[in-house]
Amino acid sequence: MTSHLRPDGTTFPPVTPDPPVPPGYEEPVLLDCGAVQQPEPEADPTDPPD
Repeated sequence: MTSHLRPDGTTFPPVTPDPPVPPGYEEPVLLDCGAVQQPEPEADPTDPPD
């Protein structure tokens, strides 16, 4: 495996920053993918009420 890390801790080729955002660009809305809602199970009519 080849490493781009030099002995002094820098990398080659150097890391370049992200380009600027184009004019009029709107950041897309991201949905929360970590919380998947499960439907609540229906109550069993044979169970006594709480």
